[in-house]
Amino acid sequence: MRHAIVLGLLFIMLEASATDSVVLRGEVSWTANGIARISECGTGRVLEFGTMASSPYFRFKRRYEELSVDPKTPVLVEVEGVIARARSATNELTIQHPKVISVTKGGCDKVPPNSANVKWRQVLPC
Repeated sequence: MRHAIVLGLLFIMLEASATDSVVLRGEVSWTANGIARISECGTGRVLEFGTMASSPYFRFKRRYEELSVDPKTPVLVEVEGVIARARSATNELTIQHPKVISVTKGGCDKVPPNSANVKWRQVLPC
């Protein structure tokens, strides 16, 4: 029995280390259910945000609403998380454990070069 528990824990640790965290930058949109989506700059792939704690979610949503004065104003987000495929037939991508790094006004066409090192980033508190 102990060996089975040890093996199970080993597999869990291996799976956790195999899922590398990535940082994505893209334009934000929202589903009718209030789920954030990011259209990644450069690739155009669309990922839905996975579950977020309520405080970071509401800070992110409030910051988005401050920047998008009207629905046509694009807003960029930089988010860290783990990319996973949804288990549904639609085969959508999801970013699990999303941590919003920055939110700023602008679209993918206006991302400055080497933007990871410039001051346009506005870090949201956790």
